[in-house]
Amino acid sequence: MHRPSALEDPDRGFGPIRGRRLARSVEGQCSFVLWSLTAGHLPLALSVLQILALDIGTDLLPALALGAEPASPRVMIEPMRSGPLVDLGLLRRALLVLGPTEAVVEMLAFVGVLTLGGWSYGQTAPAHVLAPASGAAFAAVVLGQLANAFACRSASRPVGRPSLRGNRLLLLAVAVELVFLAVILGWPAAASLLGGSVPPPVGWVVALAAVPAVVLVDRAHKALRPGARRRDGVAPA
Repeated sequence: MHRPSALEDPDRGFGPIRGRRLARSVEGQCSFVLWSLTAGHLPLALSVLQILALDIGTDLLPALALGAEPASPRVMIEPMRSGPLVDLGLLRRALLVLGPTEAVVEMLAFVGVLTLGGWSYGQTAPAHVLAPASGAAFAAVVLGQLANAFACRSASRPVGRPSLRGNRLLLLAVAVELVFLAVILGWPAAASLLGGSVPPPVGWVVALAAVPAVVLVDRAHKALRPGARRRDGVAPA
């Protein structure tokens, strides 16, 4: 029997990985763009080292796990995928849907913690206020990417339609990602090096909101895509 490849099945291999990486580029650059547009009146939410930690520490294992995503049962009855790996649909989903959603939660967490710490726009944020605010932004990005990983398992089905237990490597990667987040924010040496610290409770609440925000926006986007009803009616996993 022919074994479907990653290029034949849009729900495994390159499709999930490329969507995740493009979305990650949005929230990674958001703080630098806002800092530039405000002429430095809004502090940087994430440092360069935090961006590198996200790229190397939190993206690698989930991306590898998505590359091992089991083939969808629909692959044997749907036409073989053709066309470029990066198309307008992918760019729209990553750069206009998932990425901005994560970036909004990231900045809400950052600005919220800064404001509660007594910061006002245009002021130089003290280190003891900036560090937990940056930690909240970092946590929001990591948690948003956690949800993004599950959203990127399928190009047409929402989170939960492919069973969450269907990719055990992804579950393991997410667990490692959460441990990494705890180490980065909770280990004083790492927190001092990267420039963040453990956020206050309100920072965690906003950062955790990245998970349902990404899941709900992803579900709405997939439901509104042309042909969504037809695709959902074919051999659900």
